[in-house]
Amino acid sequence: MSEALLETKELSKTFNIGKGKSLKAVSDVSLTLNKGETLAIVGESGCGKSTLARLLLRLEQATSGGIEFDGNDISEISGAVEKQWRRNVQMVFQDPYTSLNPRMIAHDAIREPLDNYAEGTKQERNQKAHDLLHRVGLNVDFGQRYPHELSGGQCQRLGIARALALNPKVLVADEPVSALDVSIQAQVLNLMMDLQADLGISIVFVSHDLSVVRHISDRVIVMYLGRIVEEGPADIVLDTPSHPYTKALLDSVPIDHPSKRRSKTLLSGEVASPLNPPSGCAFRTRCPVATDQCAQTIPKLRSVGPKVSAACILLESK
Repeated sequence: MSEALLETKELSKTFNIGKGKSLKAVSDVSLTLNKGETLAIVGESGCGKSTLARLLLRLEQATSGGIEFDGNDISEISGAVEKQWRRNVQMVFQDPYTSLNPRMIAHDAIREPLDNYAEGTKQERNQKAHDLLHRVGLNVDFGQRYPHELSGGQCQRLGIARALALNPKVLVADEPVSALDVSIQAQVLNLMMDLQADLGISIVFVSHDLSVVRHISDRVIVMYLGRIVEEGPADIVLDTPSHPYTKALLDSVPIDHPSKRRSKTLLSGEVASPLNPPSGCAFRTRCPVATDQCAQTIPKLRSVGPKVSAACILLESK
């Protein structure tokens, strides 16, 4: 069995937005990230996947629930303890340009985390920045360039190099290739996979692009309105989805050849507002197979097959 590295237990985040109203962005999420694996979090915009990523990074404080890293509870850490923990979990941002300081050359951007943690001597920090440039496929000459002198793909490679500077155990990548051209996306994804194989790091990969998820992930978590509705190995979930929402997501992916066209599950309406979510199953207002029973209780995540779990009362009865 794989060894768990990062775990959450019934993690929730509620934002107070004034006038007595609140927005529950993440609801009772329990997940496990194993050492050396890529865990993808997918869903439509507004499903809570980016908020969940920020909770894992502790950029947001959870309203309830717990987070464990390598067997230790990190939910309430602060000060020097938190600073030392942060070197273990680093982020790769969606927009490679705005994630970089426009006044800082590439070499200095990579060296900055090392300076912040006073890693080694100045010469050793310079050498590590040089080595990381090479490791992500950038020539040493790029180290003297500013972000505006780099392409989008080069900026994202720089962002990955910076994230690796402190030898983290986990990378949280929030839509890291969505702003890049398709050909460059493949290069960056392959780079991340090669780095994972070489360094043994774990990756939380947030995305809405299921073709990208299929390429890079080991396991998949599907979210809808702040809750997990299905999880399991990527090949099983993406090839034989169990939850109606997962099926609809996969049916929305364009088919590249007319002969491969199939009947599709079409969803009506928009994602319900988290300010006023539906009773029972939040997906029932769009679900093509919903029954009156779906409005009565919130379905729990249960096993529906080997290593696969889903939250649907219609699956529970099978």
